[in-house]
Amino acid sequence: MSLLCLAGRPKENLLGQLDDYDLKLKALYVNDKKNSRSRKDGRYIPLSKFFIDAFQKYVAFLKQITQRYQRLFKYVFNKTISVNDLFGQRITYSKELPTTDKQWRSKKIKIASLKRSDVNDYLSQYFDLEIYNNWLRHFDMNMLMDQEIPFNAIQALYGHDQRDQELFYRYSSATMSKYCESITSSIDQMIKDLQIEHIS
Repeated sequence: MSLLCLAGRPKENLLGQLDDYDLKLKALYVNDKKNSRSRKDGRYIPLSKFFIDAFQKYVAFLKQITQRYQRLFKYVFNKTISVNDLFGQRITYSKELPTTDKQWRSKKIKIASLKRSDVNDYLSQYFDLEIYNNWLRHFDMNMLMDQEIPFNAIQALYGHDQRDQELFYRYSSATMSKYCESITSSIDQMIKDLQIEHIS
């Protein structure tokens, strides 16, 4: 859902930090173009209703996990594991699920960031073609263009606008409220068109 709804570039820590998401503003701050000469600062990505619902369910799930398995996590990692520790992460082990006390104490059990390659590996079970990292960004972009979202708004969303030509540059007449409304309603419509539903 992150890749489909947020228009971010693929990166090592796919979901970023929990604190990056502001549900009151309904926005996510990303700075995924740090090496660009045209854009040194980040941008805010509006959060759609569908994504916010999925995000809240995910965080609630992490809260349940950290509470239910608190003693096990402390035993394995020798510290109390919080929701922030698990957000956007996965627990990895080089072999099958540990069964002995010695295996559970193994240093090979790690908490690692969810990466774009993990998503590619999962999706490769369902696609015969090789999946390139930016395919969902390009798919989204085409869907939004089909919904006749203004091109400068799409450029702003994907971080393609140039310095001094940004959507909210001081001479622009664009407003944040109209931008957010058009983007989030279009993404929610895209999710509806794709018949994607929440896991209950």
